[in-house]
Amino acid sequence: MALNNVPLAGQNLLVTRDPINQNWVTINTGFLANHNELGTAGVGKHKYLQMPVQAAVPITVAAEAGFYAVTGTTSGVTELAFSRDAGITGIAFTETALAGNGGWTMLPSGLILQWGFFNIAGTAHPTFPKAFPSACYSVTLTVADVSPHNHFVMVSAVVAAGFTAQTTSRSGVPDATDVYYQAIGV
Repeated sequence: MALNNVPLAGQNLLVTRDPINQNWVTINTGFLANHNELGTAGVGKHKYLQMPVQAAVPITVAAEAGFYAVTGTTSGVTELAFSRDAGITGIAFTETALAGNGGWTMLPSGLILQWGFFNIAGTAHPTFPKAFPSACYSVTLTVADVSPHNHFVMVSAVVAAGFTAQTTSRSGVPDATDVYYQAIGV
């Protein structure tokens, strides 16, 4: 609701009292939407922050940054984003996508974390849910099979789109086993 434009030149208190009072009611109603009520503990503090989705990266002035809401390019849902100095770059605060047995998330720094699950018997070539735009720095494997075979797994090659993994058991036979992975890159 818009505020009343009062007092105008030539108006007296008798004419402006009700519109001024209505202005205060409007201001208080807007304030209470996301703030603790005046006169209570935590007065003036936000209960939560609510932002509409922005179509473009908001432009801040030099030496300022901003948070805003954006529709995630992969997730398709509202995500929190960060705009650096003077709105130069818009970075999804955390954009996450889950697909099948894996997923990925991008942190504000641009670091991408990915995870997944695959079955291997000898050699496998799992692909990441999202190819790393620049490079994958690390892949960690964890054997999910709790059988007494004592499987050994290792990464033998890593590229932006996936990796090569090899396994063997204590007996030297490449028995099939389930493996979880985590990958870090940019």
